[in-house]
Amino acid sequence: MRWLKHGVVWKPSGSRWWARTHATAPTPIRLREDTLRVYVQCRDEHGVGRVGYVDLDPSDPRRVIRESEATVLDIGRRAGRFAFDRVYGGWWGRVVVQDGGAAVRRSAERYVARLRGHRPA
Repeated sequence: MRWLKHGVVWKPSGSRWWARTHATAPTPIRLREDTLRVYVQCRDEHGVGRVGYVDLDPSDPRRVIRESEATVLDIGRRAGRFAFDRVYGGWWGRVVVQDGGAAVRRSAERYVARLRGHRPA
């Protein structure tokens, strides 16, 4: 397949709460013969990254088929679904050597609480 540069094929309109600005880290997969799904990280009104997708027509990637209504991966909601014990470089060079999943969950809970104006202990 030959690479064709199309420039910007999609950017958030700002109408979705989770996708006010930016569209970074595009990750495409061929969903079906007629659909190219591109997962993107957009930012909400606080600049917090959220992952959603946009479906494009593979024969003309400038033609948008649909946009995700909601996020497919949100902050703090999926950490418990991954099996891991260690976390490398997550906190300025520190390594969590055991129970990494719980450390990530606690960090996400503190982060979400701060976004909501709370100061967790």
